[in-house]
Amino acid sequence: MQAFGDRLNQQQQESLTTVVRNAQEECGLTPESVILRLAEDEDLCLLAAEAIDAARRSRLRTKAAALGSSLGSIISDATLIDLESVWIRILSTVEPSHVRILALFLENTATMGSGSTLWGQGKAWRVHEIGTETGLHEAALPLVQDLMRAGLLMDPGDSGLRMGKANAFSSVFVATPLGSQLFARLSIASVESNQIEFIG
Repeated sequence: MQAFGDRLNQQQQESLTTVVRNAQEECGLTPESVILRLAEDEDLCLLAAEAIDAARRSRLRTKAAALGSSLGSIISDATLIDLESVWIRILSTVEPSHVRILALFLENTATMGSGSTLWGQGKAWRVHEIGTETGLHEAALPLVQDLMRAGLLMDPGDSGLRMGKANAFSSVFVATPLGSQLFARLSIASVESNQIEFIG
């Protein structure tokens, strides 16, 4: 149990370090200055706590880097707080299983000179098709619901708010522009963290 606790503490500390490092790289301040800025502003402090908690609990390796970049963007430009707080909430939601499902809906459209990838909308999928394709079967439904609530998927013929309807498994979904933007953020984070394989 001691070894397990030590390993867990080490992983969580690495996530915290990644958040601060990427925030620092985004805003150009020292790590000490980043922490001071996060601590002295009440809104930033709450967002930082949300981002750090999400990073420490996540199995998605590039989440901590993307969350740190969001915090760094706010430090650089306070007018971005509303936009980046939305991204912190979205990033807090997604885990590897969500990313694997969202990957079905997106296509790699280009690779930037930095090594990051551009993503565009791919084909539409039904929930039962997603379940079959991923091996998740009926368990795909709550993951699709999470992606819809985060604004990453939508039902093109519906408001996207009626997942309780009887034919939920037959509903057709497509990726939203936010879905493409999420993958762009994770792709950039993967390059910056030297973790290119962020899907899976």
